[in-house]
Amino acid sequence: NNGQRPSYFKTRRAQDGAEPILFKEKFWNFKDDLPIMSRSPSPGNISRRILVEFSAKDMYMDKRPAEDPMVDDGRGKIQMWYIDGDSKRKVYPSDMHGHFFTGDSYIILYTYRSNTSFYAGSSASLGMKDKHLIYFWQGSRSSVKKKGWSALLTTEMSREIEGDAPTQCRIPQQKETRHFMSIYNEATVIHRGTYESRRSARDSQERLYQLRCNYQGLLRAVEVDNKSESFNTNDAFFLSGQNPMLWLGRNSEFEKDKGQRCVKWAKDLRMCTEGTITTVEEGNEPESFWKILGGKKSYYNEPYKSIRFFHTHMATGTLTADRIWDYSQFDLVERDVIIVDTQDMVVLWKGSKADETKEQKGMKIATEYVDGAPSGKRKAPILLIHSRHEPQEFRRLFQDWDNSKSVEAVSLDSLQKVSHIMERNNRKYSVVELRTKPEGLDQHNLEKYLTEEDFESTFEMDRASFEAMPGWKREERKKKLGLF
Repeated sequence: NNGQRPSYFKTRRAQDGAEPILFKEKFWNFKDDLPIMSRSPSPGNISRRILVEFSAKDMYMDKRPAEDPMVDDGRGKIQMWYIDGDSKRKVYPSDMHGHFFTGDSYIILYTYRSNTSFYAGSSASLGMKDKHLIYFWQGSRSSVKKKGWSALLTTEMSREIEGDAPTQCRIPQQKETRHFMSIYNEATVIHRGTYESRRSARDSQERLYQLRCNYQGLLRAVEVDNKSESFNTNDAFFLSGQNPMLWLGRNSEFEKDKGQRCVKWAKDLRMCTEGTITTVEEGNEPESFWKILGGKKSYYNEPYKSIRFFHTHMATGTLTADRIWDYSQFDLVERDVIIVDTQDMVVLWKGSKADETKEQKGMKIATEYVDGAPSGKRKAPILLIHSRHEPQEFRRLFQDWDNSKSVEAVSLDSLQKVSHIMERNNRKYSVVELRTKPEGLDQHNLEKYLTEEDFESTFEMDRASFEAMPGWKREERKKKLGLF
């Protein structure tokens, strides 16, 4: 404080990855669905940065991220609109609250009562008054136009409301916050398509929903393909229609109470209008059940032990890994490398736009992660998966995998082991071999695969002198030697 600020001035702390809504609203494009790299600035000099050395052992720390403070218990007044094809907001019927469509974007005006201080830091009070919070929820298959209009119309609505400016918060599909979910009794349904197309169809066909809780215990029901191959022993599935049924996987957390929570959820969110819900346990399904789904076929029946999902990213030349607790398919960023630990194996997923440098550093982190396990060196294999060619065993880790983003499902046995790839990459090559551009090597830095003797005879200088040259000179030299 330089003496120019009032005595009631306050400074608040925001934590990376757990920024409060009041912080996020200051940035129109705040990407709270992707992790941000954490670095500690040196005290008294913000321009200099102390880079904290990343340790793969820290990836075993199971400290859950801090949560945004709840403004209330979610029992305030709700008004909802959806964005139609003409970029206008239309009133969303109250009997559909808690239901969302992947092809739509929504605006939710939440009004709650709060005790307001006379000014910040003051003990004097103006009494209870209405406050507003505007959420805009964007479906994964919602068009860019709808997403853009949801943000613009949210800003418009904020200007129209008298009094204190409402807080605005963007909610991407399957990234719903605890307060957002509390508005709908901590459970939501995500349908495929759009509200208008479903309403105009007026169909009564059976639809299948995959039920799963996130790490906070918040329940999401997501519509999946209506066939037995969609089943997963680790989840529960709800089959809507005239004779609603609840299927309980034997390794599902819902199996403990025999699906009572799921039945209550289905009734609260009006998933069944008539009759009772028949609960079917895995292994005891009647023939009529599989007949509705087109016959019984093989599905994923291996239990999950635990799943850790890490997003690796590079900011200042150092690759780090941040854990994403509430992960989804949308966290598979094409420009990065993802590490997924299922206990039985560790998977290194490489995006189509990730370069060899990220791949190699990702393999190094994954190897250090496995070797640095608290219980000693693990024997879990590390497998490399390429984007759009994921095996079914990997896809089943996610709720509602979008197959349109995949080319084909490869077999688990066909995947390469990272240990074999690193062994190949760490060997030395001759100049003649490198000029053929061997697959799997860092094509931008082929010179690093030369022995010291071959390097000096080829470049006529040692590595230190070569690295001291300007980048453009190094590239010109490599081009002349056929190593670029």
